[in-house]
Amino acid sequence: MSMIHLCCQLSVLAAFASPSRCAPERPLRVSLFEFEQGVEGWIGNPWGGGKCGAEAAGEAKFGKGCLRGWYADVEKGANVICPYFPEDASWRQLPWGGLSFYLRGDGSPGKLTLQLETDEEQHATYSRSVPLEDTQWLRVYLPFSTFWNRGGQEFDPARMRRLYFGTSGTHHFFVDQIQLEAPHREVPLTVSPVTPAPGANGVAGLGPPSWYDYGQGLYGARLDVSPLRPQGGALTLRAELRFEGQTSVGEDTIGGDGPVQRELFTPVLARLDR
Repeated sequence: MSMIHLCCQLSVLAAFASPSRCAPERPLRVSLFEFEQGVEGWIGNPWGGGKCGAEAAGEAKFGKGCLRGWYADVEKGANVICPYFPEDASWRQLPWGGLSFYLRGDGSPGKLTLQLETDEEQHATYSRSVPLEDTQWLRVYLPFSTFWNRGGQEFDPARMRRLYFGTSGTHHFFVDQIQLEAPHREVPLTVSPVTPAPGANGVAGLGPPSWYDYGQGLYGARLDVSPLRPQGGALTLRAELRFEGQTSVGEDTIGGDGPVQRELFTPVLARLDR
């Protein structure tokens, strides 16, 4: 039986260095909103009573800013709505598997409904609910195939106009790092924890990285390093995939001054000669 070995190493560099990267033919993720420049264009739209709104907040999962949505005494429903996406956005030319974001709820048993609005003439919205019960930041990944549509239609990301978060009653939520994700499956393997390189203090508490299979020998490694606060350096994630004597490597580096700006994520393009 052949085995695929996956491992990662995290290092802190004294200065930023451009890592060697593999070159997948397409991006595996595209950021829609990072909120580092605020929440311009986001609005609150209550209907049937009450109030709601969108505001910038500093309690971000990554970086220095995130979105806070709030609802007060909403009787029927209200939505926190993003600005329209550009019609000529380059991501419209590619297939996508789902949407990911980081969410922090208000600790209530309520639910937040994410709706994706398209330009279709009939049944133009697709919805999926997520709980608000957790007051810690959690990463949420929602495959487009799991969204509900009144007409039973299949969601086409190329037709997405905007998205909104809706609920009723009195609630609030924080959201950060909204991204499109390429079609993938999580690798169902037990992977080893990240190996810290010299100087990478605190890495032991990060837990193992997540590995994803994008098909045709393309993999990806993701690691949340937000608990770390390196000063004056940079963080580099080195991911290796070994299969029958072959080793494929990917690296990702982010600057280390102040709050970590994003996840570390690196593609690994493997030539699996079977």
